[in-house]
Parts: sequence; C-alpha cells; structure tokens
Amino acid sequence: MDIRIASDVTFDSIVDGPGLRAVVWTQGCKHNCIGCHNPQTHSLMGGKVVDTSEIIDKIKSKKLQSGVTLSGGEPFLQPEAVGEIAAAVKEMGMNVWSFSGFTFEQLTDKKNKNYFSNLRLLNNIDVLVDGKFEIDKKDIWILMSIGIIGHTISIVTQEYGTMYSSAQMGSVVTSATPAFMLIFAMWLLKERITIRKILSIVLATVGVILIAGIDNMEFDKQLGVFYSTIAALTWALMSVLLKLIPSKYPPLVINFYAVITGIVCLAPFNVFTVSALPWDEILNPVMVGSVVYLGAVSTAGAFMLWNKGLLLMDAGASGLFFFFQPIVGTFLGWLILDEQITWNFWLGSILIFIGVFLVTVRNE
Repeated sequence: MDIRIASDVTFDSIVDGPGLRAVVWTQGCKHNCIGCHNPQTHSLMGGKVVDTSEIIDKIKSKKLQSGVTLSGGEPFLQPEAVGEIAAAVKEMGMNVWSFSGFTFEQLTDKKNKNYFSNLRLLNNIDVLVDGKFEIDKKDIWILMSIGIIGHTISIVTQEYGTMYSSAQMGSVVTSATPAFMLIFAMWLLKERITIRKILSIVLATVGVILIAGIDNMEFDKQLGVFYSTIAALTWALMSVLLKLIPSKYPPLVINFYAVITGIVCLAPFNVFTVSALPWDEILNPVMVGSVVYLGAVSTAGAFMLWNKGLLLMDAGASGLFFFFQPIVGTFLGWLILDEQITWNFWLGSILIFIGVFLVTVRNE
C-alpha cells in the first residue's frame, strides 16, 4: 500500500517517546499549528510516495528499537496505510506512539469519513498524543526564563569560570549543582527536605571550599570559582524550572525556545566581540570546528538530552550524572592542558561525590 512520507524513517530517536525509537514521518497536515517544528511536512503533495512494506522491512532490520512513533505531518490523514505499519509493528512486539493534531473525540466521531480506518489504527496505538500543538502564554515565560538562566547566564559563567581557573576546578565546582537543586526543588516544587539532603549540601559546600583554597588562591582563580559557582546555581535553578513545564512539550520544543532566547540575549554582545577579531582567526578551521562543537554538541545536544533525562527521572536522581563532569574535566585538563592534580582536589571531589550520592540514592 502506498504512503506519502516526508523523509526516510529515523532510527535511534530518544526524544519521541521512551527508549530508542523508530520515527515514521508522514507527509501532509491541515492543522497549521503555531510553533510547529515540521512545517515542511504540511504540504499534502510534498515528500515522496513509498510502499508500506518498504518501511516495515526497514523497521524489522533494526533490532535495538523499543518502539515506533508515528509523527509528521498528520498520521491520521492516511489512516489505512499508517494502520498497516502500526499493525506490523505490534506483531514485532514493539509499542506504538502516535502524535495527532486531531483530538481522540474527533477521530472516533462516527461522522468522520475515516471512522473505521481510525479505529483500526487506534487499536494498534499504545499512546496517543492528541490535539493541536499550542503553547500557553503562561508557559512562554517559563521557557524564556530557562533560556535566560540556562542558555545565557549559566553557559557564560561556566565559560568564564573555566577561563579564570582551570577545566579541572570548573568542572568540580559545578558538580555541586545537585545540592543546589535540592534548595530550589524545596522552594519551587515544595519537595520535602531531609537530614540526608541537608548533610549532602554541607558536604558539597565543604568540597567546593577545599577545591577553591580560599586562603592561598590567586585572585583570578578565586574569580573563576565565583563564576563556576554562579554557573552551578543557575543550572540547578534551570533544571528545577524544567520540572514546572507541562509534559505536553517534548524536549525538542523546549530546547528550541530556550536556544532562541539565549541567542537573542547573547547576540548583541557577541557582535562587538566577533567584529574585533581578524577574519583569518574567525575562519580558522580550529575556531570554526570548536564553535560548531560547542553550539551543536555540548550546548544544544547536551541540553536536549538533559531535558529528556529530567522527564524520565526525578531532579535529585538526575543530578548524579553531574559527577561525570569532574572526572572528564580532570582527565581532559591533565591530557590536553597539562594541568596538575593536587590532594585538595581529590578530597574535595570525594566530599562532593558523597554529598551527591546521599541525595540521589534511594533508601532500600
């Protein structure tokens, strides 16, 4: 059976449902939702026509997918063809998610010309995300706040913290983020604070002070620790704010608005900085590669993965993964920048790790 699709099936997606997923991008949509991330899929005559058996065979060939997501476009404009794919996927033992701009009531209205085809498709769908995509005005302020706090203040202070101190020290200081998340979670999410949580904050704070070495540290490095601490605080606040966003917004949407807000905030300052640089430095392959990596991988990509992780875990548990920062930061600082590792770094790291461990591991 023919089906019009916007592009080839995407595999190993982690932002379109639980686990690794294959995504079928149908072509054609009549909803014209404001803020749609796939406007190229709206045209009813766009994309390309393929046989459903081709899509089914491709999905069968991938063994690591936990499910299939039907997206687009509007899958229910082609319910018979999409239904054939969904039925085959269910026979493979995988779950099926579907996004639709139609509501469930509209799809199951007996006056709908596709009523019976819709029912057959719905019978093979485990989770239906229905209704037109709309961003509530009250949510826009949260999305913008995340962009300002996470993509502007936190990123900039992290950069300055590393610049004035070291990659090693900056990564360890910011690993105190989970302890700061506890405070914001108690304030904004009304989470209960326990003795264990208080102890974790104390240990993490002592760890930061040990690493900072306030008594004998040069002013520049003290300034670096200050910036890194601000980065940790703002990232913790942003992470808690993410929990306030309604679950109807996928990580990609949150990331889009946060990144746009960050660009708007930073662009005026960067224009003057970039204009002062010689063109041979700007176009240097190392410079270009570094900027692309920082923007696409360590900022946009990492932020989207962090959003996804927060959807699957509670804020406290997700904080544990921050402890990979000092490990990676120390190794790279030693390997690339020839930075030295001192005893107070290790002692401070151990205390921070214990503090994070206390609040991220549940009681049996």
